[in-house]
Amino acid sequence: MTAPGRTPDRAPGPVDDGADRPLVGRESELATLVALLNRARAGRGGVVWLEGAAGLGKTALLSALLRRGTSTGCTVRAGAGDDPRSLDAVWGLTEHRPTHPPGITESVDQIDAAVAALCASGPAVLALDDLHRAGHATVLAWNRISRSAARLPLLLVSGCRPSPYREPVATLRELVTQHDGELLVLGPLGDADIVTVAAGRLGGRPGPRLGRCLRALGGSPARVLGLLDDLDAAGLLRRAGGRVELDGDDDRTAAALDRYACAGVAEPNRPIVRMAALLGPRFDATELAVAGGLPLPAVTTALSDAVEDGVLGDDGDRLSFRHDVVRDAVARSFPVAARRAFHRAGALALLATGAEAAVVARHLRESGELTSAARDWLAQLPESTLLTDPALFSDVLGLGPVDARRCVLDHWLGRRQLAARTALALAATAEARPGVAADLRRLAVRALVRDGSLADVDAICADTDDPRLAGWHAVALAGLGQLAAARERIRGLAGAPQDGPTAAVLALARVRAGDGRLVADNLAAVRDDLGGDSESTELRGLLHGCLIDLLVQTGPPDALAGAILEAGPLAARTDPGLAAWLRATAARAGYLAGRWDLVGDAEPGLAALVARHRSPPDATTTNRSLRSVGREDELDAMAAEQVGDLAGALRARQRALAAALEARPARLHGAEHVVRLGLAVGDDVADVVRRCERAAAEEALPVQLAIAALVRAMPDADPAALSRVVEQLSRRGAPRQHAYGLEELAVALARTGDRAGAGRALREAVRHYASVGSVWEIARADRRLGRYRVRRRTPADQPTSGWAALTPAEFRVVRLVARGMSNRDIADELYLSQNTVQTHLARIRAKLGVRSRLDVARAAGFQAEPGGEVGPVRCRRSGPGRPT
Repeated sequence: MTAPGRTPDRAPGPVDDGADRPLVGRESELATLVALLNRARAGRGGVVWLEGAAGLGKTALLSALLRRGTSTGCTVRAGAGDDPRSLDAVWGLTEHRPTHPPGITESVDQIDAAVAALCASGPAVLALDDLHRAGHATVLAWNRISRSAARLPLLLVSGCRPSPYREPVATLRELVTQHDGELLVLGPLGDADIVTVAAGRLGGRPGPRLGRCLRALGGSPARVLGLLDDLDAAGLLRRAGGRVELDGDDDRTAAALDRYACAGVAEPNRPIVRMAALLGPRFDATELAVAGGLPLPAVTTALSDAVEDGVLGDDGDRLSFRHDVVRDAVARSFPVAARRAFHRAGALALLATGAEAAVVARHLRESGELTSAARDWLAQLPESTLLTDPALFSDVLGLGPVDARRCVLDHWLGRRQLAARTALALAATAEARPGVAADLRRLAVRALVRDGSLADVDAICADTDDPRLAGWHAVALAGLGQLAAARERIRGLAGAPQDGPTAAVLALARVRAGDGRLVADNLAAVRDDLGGDSESTELRGLLHGCLIDLLVQTGPPDALAGAILEAGPLAARTDPGLAAWLRATAARAGYLAGRWDLVGDAEPGLAALVARHRSPPDATTTNRSLRSVGREDELDAMAAEQVGDLAGALRARQRALAAALEARPARLHGAEHVVRLGLAVGDDVADVVRRCERAAAEEALPVQLAIAALVRAMPDADPAALSRVVEQLSRRGAPRQHAYGLEELAVALARTGDRAGAGRALREAVRHYASVGSVWEIARADRRLGRYRVRRRTPADQPTSGWAALTPAEFRVVRLVARGMSNRDIADELYLSQNTVQTHLARIRAKLGVRSRLDVARAAGFQAEPGGEVGPVRCRRSGPGRPT
């Protein structure tokens, strides 16, 4: 089309952005185009490449730009590059024709000159749509004009679809971006924009059912409007109370959606695309050709058409319908009998070609029956293949006679009670095959142990002579707290023959029974001697979790870090329940060992704890939405201590310690704070000390022994004893407990009047707290020692940057900055001059490496609020200069 519309006597000026009604969901793209238009009208031209799939609004956006250009006095011309054999489309934009038929080079030169002449009389907008269909000559000419655009008052707009891919067009697109052109790629509209488009067409908001259908159209406004027209014409829309809803049964709605979903696909290709909806979420052309008995070239052509039209998506490996609602609607258009017949024939055809087991299994599941050939094939599949998609193969196995392998899949999928019942029932009928019966009983016991139904295990294992089954029995006894019985069961197996899985079960039982003589090296060796069957995979994950727990108690730190990092790959190869436990175990170990960089997101409550440690204790930073079971007590304790509720903090710490002492190996981390708080409120801490000593004596792990020694030394506050404990902790890989021991030593020295020694111990404690990023403990240590007038200084070996470098006075300023207080308010609060506060802030910014007071607050773990204030606490003024 051609729209001259230029008014030479109109002076160039900014385009009125409100001249046209904004395009829904395309406001930012239109604003970019308007800015480029204004720049071209000012004499600085440019090129914009506008790319989008069919129906996403590319043409509407281009039309809006052309209307803007016309209304502001530009020469506006547009065409389509859909003739691959000639330059007529480009010549049409210049309104010139060559005097005689030249070659391509001469034509390109003449076109370039014609465009320059056109722009000599004023700004111009030239648009060429459908460049994905343009021929080689058109691409050459358009490239020449693009290179000249920057020197002219010219906005050159290139409209193109992302597919089909053509090398010349791709090269032209790349050249546009290399020469500072603007690339605008239109994506699908969001759900809110789709609702707005529909509401504008319908005169009311779409209801839930209609909204689901509209969202299934891939965010295409053109398809939304077309479907609404189709539904309205079919009488399937009902309007009431400002809402518009589908008014018809599911089959009629599915038929309408089916018709419209494939409306853009060429008629000969539609049956093939519709058949693809029967294949499931992801498929490829070969599967469709084999299953449907179709020629592969025809299938490839049809699927490419559907990809270009936006019905299908291509991730480079397989194809899929862009929305499940579309796929379901198309699939439902086939009668049930026809669908099952397709899948039955497809399964046999794919089976004959050696297709992937999961692909064949999907067709078998949808066919609803197993032929004799399918049963024979299924019986030969190894367990490792079944575990690639447990839910799928469990469903397929359920179509035939009861198969023992289905118990394995149920166990893997977390249906452990069902797995145990089925396995025991099959074992009762398999006595003629003792090996099979033993495997089934072991599977049942494994399922019950993992399910926590430990009391049911005793009846199965009490009189067994199977060493591996007896090992699982010992695991169950340990879980019930019957440690003596568990250890007796383990001792009874000392001379029994052991294969890899049996040795692994016994190692697991020894850890769960609290046998501290089992060292981490032995556990790793047993873990690495396992095979690839499901029981070995499960045992490998369980033993690795035990190894991580042991390394927390024994070190060395490097070995623990390596085991934590190895947990992720191991978790990816095991069942979902065990994977979640293994990741959580690794995250907890990273937290306990002070390796907070390894905590990750496996257990959200740990992230909240780390955030609390990294914030000053005077700041309210607990986010209760991040809490998780098992971490709530520690968060409660820190929150209570923050507001001075030491008794409440003590109760929360006691709950956390009670749970930790029940684990195997027992975790004494945190016991030091139970004793500290108990002494502060006047409680008798002797029982806590005894429980810690008993747990350490039973398992005899180095970190347990060191923490038990720490809590034993704390009530007497003897500097000599605490010095020995600090030395012991420094060798055990417990950095937070080591730092706390130094803090406790500093307090003990201060009480004896040795302020110099207390200062040295405090500085050393702060250095170790800073090594794990624990700002909370630094501030608490400063506060405790401040009561004895012990202050940190900054000697040559003291850190000069980071939180550890902040003095107590600077910490107090950080706390008040985080509350959003001004320098004047901080000065009033701390009885300082404003100049002193400003000096503190300058030093704080330098030490933390930040540039503003907002950055200071954020570094302390806060976020800016919408009004620009900082932190969750707002100060209300009750009088001049005094906050409340």
